[in-house]
Amino acid sequence: MVSLLKLQRIIKFQFRRLVRKNPSLTYFEFRFVRPRPKLLVRRDTDILIEGYPRSANTYTVLAIRQSNPGIVIANHLHAAAHVKLAVGYEVPVLVIIRDPDSAVRSLLVRRPDIHPKHAFIDYADFYSEVESLKESLVLAHFSTAVEDIEAVVRKINERFGLLLATEGLRESQGEVMNSIIQANRYANGGEVNPRSIPAPSVERNLYKEKISFDSCEDARLAAVSIYRRLLEHSI
Repeated sequence: MVSLLKLQRIIKFQFRRLVRKNPSLTYFEFRFVRPRPKLLVRRDTDILIEGYPRSANTYTVLAIRQSNPGIVIANHLHAAAHVKLAVGYEVPVLVIIRDPDSAVRSLLVRRPDIHPKHAFIDYADFYSEVESLKESLVLAHFSTAVEDIEAVVRKINERFGLLLATEGLRESQGEVMNSIIQANRYANGGEVNPRSIPAPSVERNLYKEKISFDSCEDARLAAVSIYRRLLEHSI
């Protein structure tokens, strides 16, 4: 028998899935219910950068922003509907993709309250919508974003006719990572939280080793299938 608490979690999860796929509902949520004016895409936004959580979203946003002062970047809603909104507004879109095992494992380190099955379903939901829009955006692999951000920006410029700066992007990697670490330290009372910091560490690896996907193989395989199809379209 399903407990009341479990039933509430299932209903909340399914409602969230519905909202994150629907542009109107997503706009309403982040415009009025949980206002995120600096993150939500607008018609005058310069570019949207999106991806599943723990996929170098923060690093990419900071790196591009640092080399392009004044640029307006919508980001970090982790909703397929956000991508749909941007495409509808004809705003340039960059989507980052990471292999689902690594992305989900990293997310669960930060959010141990999330069930692995739900994490993989969210991944498949997000990228299945992205797949239908792949001709309207630039898709970059996690490793390319981290190791060759200049190539990502060149692809954005080529695809959308932009003039984003590329010089010095690779050299600024250390500075960007330092900014991420300092922000994490500030948010955690002066100490770095190994669960939430988006950087490798011994502590994070120990947490990851304890995560099992045994109970969600079907959801995992669906996510892996979408990932493999999109790899052909990513840089």
